[in-house]
Amino acid sequence: MSKKAEIILEVQLIQDGDFVVAYNPDLEISSFGRDVDDAYNAFDEMLQLWVQETQELGTFEALLKKAGLINSDAASRQSMDFKILESDSSLFYNELHMPIIETRQKRMEFA
Repeated sequence: MSKKAEIILEVQLIQDGDFVVAYNPDLEISSFGRDVDDAYNAFDEMLQLWVQETQELGTFEALLKKAGLINSDAASRQSMDFKILESDSSLFYNELHMPIIETRQKRMEFA
């Protein structure tokens, strides 16, 4: 049985006027919605598209390395399974001084 590896991404949920922005600072991927769940679901779709496109372009592993999410020993993976790992509703501010209303972690698990 092959050992599974995982990457944990932080998803910041930021109130921006009437919208909530879901943002991952490591990969610089973002999406938005009318509320926290809408923004988070839109982020999930955006992340899956990002993975698919970068795998097709052959840049997936290089971009994960550049972001510091994997090291050079990690092998390329073909299938990804995305799951919510946990939520943390603590309030703090990002570098733009916009209130982060919630943070969640997304686990990317692959064989």
